[in-house]
Amino acid sequence: MDPDGLLARAFPQGFIDKLPGEDVAIPEGTVLMERGAPPRNLWILREGAVEVVLAEGERVRVQAPSVFGEIGFLTGDPAGADVGSIAVSNLRRCDTEVLRSWAAEDPARASILYAGLSRIASQRVAGSYHRSYCAVVAHDGRKAELMDFMARYREFFAGRHLLATATTASRVESELGLMVARVVCSGPRGGDQEIGALVARGLVDVLFFFRDPMWAQPHHADVNALVRVCELHDVPLATNLRTADLLLQALVHKESAGNSGLIPLMR
Repeated sequence: MDPDGLLARAFPQGFIDKLPGEDVAIPEGTVLMERGAPPRNLWILREGAVEVVLAEGERVRVQAPSVFGEIGFLTGDPAGADVGSIAVSNLRRCDTEVLRSWAAEDPARASILYAGLSRIASQRVAGSYHRSYCAVVAHDGRKAELMDFMARYREFFAGRHLLATATTASRVESELGLMVARVVCSGPRGGDQEIGALVARGLVDVLFFFRDPMWAQPHHADVNALVRVCELHDVPLATNLRTADLLLQALVHKESAGNSGLIPLMR
């Protein structure tokens, strides 16, 4: 299973399996890369999941199959993120020097390797770690309402890469048992702007934003900016329960008719 088609788009079938390396099984909580460390390995994630800490408050969860360490392999630069396992995982660890020597022996496979890794690296530099996101955000006074709504449509949300601000993400994971694929800062610390930037890049398919109309938010300008960027880029946006219900029912109906509609499944 390749949730985003990442490897299938970057490499011919079976190519990744031919890379020289050591197969390792690691427990949850294992640190694989540290920010600032020299690039020693290219990692192939075969089973399990890892968390990539991009910056303070922003975390991305990547599920198998995937690759990481590709930017360091290509550029020789130190790691720009911390990476650790969040589940028992099986990986192939490819020593960068051994891998470069292996590629140098055959110009054809070198071309495939460097072109594929460059494609993945360029996507990630642009902020794309998943094909697309279903964003869920709620102000404090409406978080319980969002949790109830998501619980009713749990099967739908379980099949998507979820994007959420920090406090909302914490409740989604603890109360609903759903993994949030990308976590940004809380709203008052700039999370709404981070989601808006992903909307502008075409990485958000739909936003469920349960904002509180009865309370003036300290980041009111950011809230309005997020709504505006969704309108500008024609991204479906639900800010109240009735609209959210109608939007979800329409999307579920499309899927039951064999059309995934606006939001592709992870699998």
